[in-house]
Amino acid sequence: MTWNSELRRIVLLGALMLSAISLGCGARSDLASIHGRVKFKSGEAINHGTIEYAQTDPGAANQSGARIVDGAYDIPGEKGLRAGKYVVRIYSPASLLSPQGAPGAAGTRPQLPEERVSPKFNSQSKLVVEVTTEATQTFDFEVE
Repeated sequence: MTWNSELRRIVLLGALMLSAISLGCGARSDLASIHGRVKFKSGEAINHGTIEYAQTDPGAANQSGARIVDGAYDIPGEKGLRAGKYVVRIYSPASLLSPQGAPGAAGTRPQLPEERVSPKFNSQSKLVVEVTTEATQTFDFEVE
């Protein structure tokens, strides 16, 4: 075998390996898409708010969240969650901030709207769910 044919074989082998990587071993995500519905115990859907998922394991940095609109939320796969346990926090202010968002007179702070969801479902949440390796998962919540 000549040096030229050996070099051709190496180049061909490298090209085949790159093809296998791009075709057979394409980008695979280990992030799950999460969606669900959120309502009050009275049955009323939460019309606006946010939901947050934060991993419970010390040192784990995986977290995500979404807006709640008309009682539903959706975290797409590219912003999803890895398998593990997560504490869930749900927020829904009594009113939305004004579009101007400008504070009052100089030196004063705007009043934040009252939170409609009990602290035991947000700032003091002990609500924990386990995300598995399934690509899409549903978590529905009923809050006070």
